[in-house]
Amino acid sequence: MPEAEQGTSYGMATLKYRNKPLLAFLAAKHHLSIFPFSSRVVDAVRDQITGFESSKGTIRFTAATPLPDEVVRDIVRHRMAEITGT
Repeated sequence: MPEAEQGTSYGMATLKYRNKPLLAFLAAKHHLSIFPFSSRVVDAVRDQITGFESSKGTIRFTAATPLPDEVVRDIVRHRMAEITGT
C-alpha cells in the first residue's frame, strides 16, 4: 500500500489512507493485534481467520502464528473500499 502514510490513532501505530485510519497495530504481552477500524472488515474475513482470536474490531495473533499474507491483503482491500466508497 504505497499510498499509506504512517501515523497514530488511539495511541497505536497506524497506517492512514486518504487521511483516514486504514489499519492499526498493537503488541501486547501475549499477542499482536491488527485493528482495521471496522467491524464489517473483520466480518468480511471471518471465514479466513477461524484459527485466530477476534472480536468486533480486532484480530489477534502471535509471532509464532502470524496472519497469512493473503488475509492481510484482503483486510486492506476491504478497508480501502470502505474509505473510498467503492
